[in-house]
Amino acid sequence: MILLSTAYLAPIEQYSLLASGRRCLFDYHESYPKQSWRNRCRIMTDRGTVDLSIPVVKHHFVKTPTRDVMIDYSTPWQKRHWHALVTAYRNSPYFDHYEHLFAPLYSTQEKYLVDLNERLMTTVLGCLGLEHSVHWSRADSFVPIDNPHCDMRFALSPKQRLREGTEPYKAKPYYQVFADKMPFEANISIIDLLFCEGPQSVNYI
Repeated sequence: MILLSTAYLAPIEQYSLLASGRRCLFDYHESYPKQSWRNRCRIMTDRGTVDLSIPVVKHHFVKTPTRDVMIDYSTPWQKRHWHALVTAYRNSPYFDHYEHLFAPLYSTQEKYLVDLNERLMTTVLGCLGLEHSVHWSRADSFVPIDNPHCDMRFALSPKQRLREGTEPYKAKPYYQVFADKMPFEANISIIDLLFCEGPQSVNYI
């Protein structure tokens, strides 16, 4: 069993783990940390990689369970994020194929971060054709790090580079929109791979 953290349009490596055939359990009971992929994704633009961050409501207590983290809609972040995605990927080969699936998710307001991330994840899995073959669920209680049924705890940080040798994902180049201007960037958001490679993305991961 693989224990995963929720993530906003997660890095490719996490989807590789989801597609590995092993049972994946999302830990929504963990204490919510700052500066993680839980509310952030990294996309490729004509200026290089850019991080998009979902603002969350600040809590006055230190250890907030991830499941209780609420999204802050006091700023028009949805409009900004969708504009960034359109600007970055409108010329990608498959943006037009998937735009109608993702656009509505940026006009409705989910209360909790985990619920938005889950809707985005199930949409991505559907685009990859993996919606019926990936075995994942929410942890119904806190899962200790030394749980004997968990053989991997995975929570990649924006400050942590791709872990070389991590199975089953091995970074390899694929076409990216601004390949004529920017060097290849491995393991950024799954949305980059999906918009660039379309149905073939599942073969990459």
